[in-house]
Amino acid sequence: MLLVLTPTGPTSLRLPEHGTLTIGRGEADVVITDPEASRLHVRLHVGAEVEVEDLASANGTRLDGQPLPASTPVPWSIDSKLEIGSTLLLLHRFTESALRPRLRTHGYFEARLEDECARNARGPRLPFGVLRLAIEGDRADEVISTALATALKPNDVAAAYGAGYYEILIVEATRQRVEAIGKALEEALKAAGCFVERAQVMSPDDGKSAEELLGRLTARLEDEVDPTTSEVIVEAPVMRELYGLVDRVAKAPISVLLLGETGVGKELIAAALHERSRRSGPFVRINCAALSEQLIESELFGHEKGAFTGAESAKTGLLELADQGTIFLDEVGELAAGTQAKLLRALEERSFLRVGGTSPRSVEVRVVAATNRDLPALAETEGFRADLYYRLNGITLVVPPLRDRVQEILPMARWFARRFARSAGLSAPTILPEAEALLEGYRWPGNVRELRNAIERAVLLAEAGGIAARHLPMDKLAVPRAPAPSPPGSDELTAKRKEVVDALQRSGGNQKRAAELLGVSRQTFAKWMFRCGLPRPRKGG
Repeated sequence: MLLVLTPTGPTSLRLPEHGTLTIGRGEADVVITDPEASRLHVRLHVGAEVEVEDLASANGTRLDGQPLPASTPVPWSIDSKLEIGSTLLLLHRFTESALRPRLRTHGYFEARLEDECARNARGPRLPFGVLRLAIEGDRADEVISTALATALKPNDVAAAYGAGYYEILIVEATRQRVEAIGKALEEALKAAGCFVERAQVMSPDDGKSAEELLGRLTARLEDEVDPTTSEVIVEAPVMRELYGLVDRVAKAPISVLLLGETGVGKELIAAALHERSRRSGPFVRINCAALSEQLIESELFGHEKGAFTGAESAKTGLLELADQGTIFLDEVGELAAGTQAKLLRALEERSFLRVGGTSPRSVEVRVVAATNRDLPALAETEGFRADLYYRLNGITLVVPPLRDRVQEILPMARWFARRFARSAGLSAPTILPEAEALLEGYRWPGNVRELRNAIERAVLLAEAGGIAARHLPMDKLAVPRAPAPSPPGSDELTAKRKEVVDALQRSGGNQKRAAELLGVSRQTFAKWMFRCGLPRPRKGG
């Protein structure tokens, strides 16, 4: 056994009978978060005896207080202490009790999850999964500790999320392995008389950031996978105006482009457009940022058997499944150039070919796309196809950030609190005035998704008296925030819109000539159109 002692607590890892194992702060077999550790700090050589080799680390390694030579394996016995910065590592004789992994805190779990997301962002790595379990039963802690000991590998992390809630990070794992671990844990807990609910997400399919993954995980554990079933809270004037536009736009077949920051609720607006359109087909969604170019083409258009390695059977694409309904293209600004061209052709011709197919398939589908990127600017610099942008931008709806909808913060928080309490079998807690003040005073850079995560955890930590300030993430909410710059007033925006429309009319719809009339660049004029919610003009009109 390898014991890793850090300031946050110990971890026990079972060593292989033979082989090598790297330890470090980055892409290592055993990850330690010590700031003095190098990305690959030491290598263990395990056989009849254990040897430790310093991998030319920046801050060195000490064995029983003596510096290790670089790149030279040195015997490491059970009685010797290995030091990497403030982390102490010991060899220990194997026992079943030592094998059981320590349940970490949610803070430690979040930090490791953010580390994994950051590593994936820096370069290609194997996917990883996150499990969350909601458990009721007297023996839950004992059973899950024993079950995790046999299911998890050294770099996996298990944490206690709250009373009766557990979360597990499974690194470098296929979807099949994550599902197998979840099923094995569920069966072991049920055999011990526990009631279990579980959910899982995979990166990058379900999100690339810790915030996205945890948000989707929460929704799935509640069986809230369909945004059309979510309660819509409309209290702020800007949102009443937005939903008024949704009512008018929904009845027309025009394509809609939704703009707004991450986590503002663009998917809810897309679902509202579908519901109020009374279209007979389904509401189908796809996250364009989560999949590679080949995979997203297979998801969108489907594929024929044998179209590529692993295509063991034909698959119907999401575009085909959405026939007579609505397809929601989330994070459309992340589409690869090749996929953009194929999507444009499919939308223009209302037909497409499956990957590896030869027979066109016809569809009639309404497209709603969403992004937090500035597509007009991307189109100007050829970062996004201008013709696809104009095809998607039949009309633009801008979803305001939560900081501009302060009237909705407390109603949303109370709704989340009721929902989470009900799913956990608890009484709905009140939100105390001190907590309300913090919630309304925070700027919520993660928007509704960040609020949701904060309230979910607060519900689990809250006592009989309700949700107090100490149940919220005080390290974030208590920090004073600089005020947001005021958005243009409605009068200013109306005047700018009239100016842009007049220039377009005078130029016969030619944007370059309209920009010259106003004395600005073509790119600036495109941004003005974007902010005013104006679609591409038709020449002559």
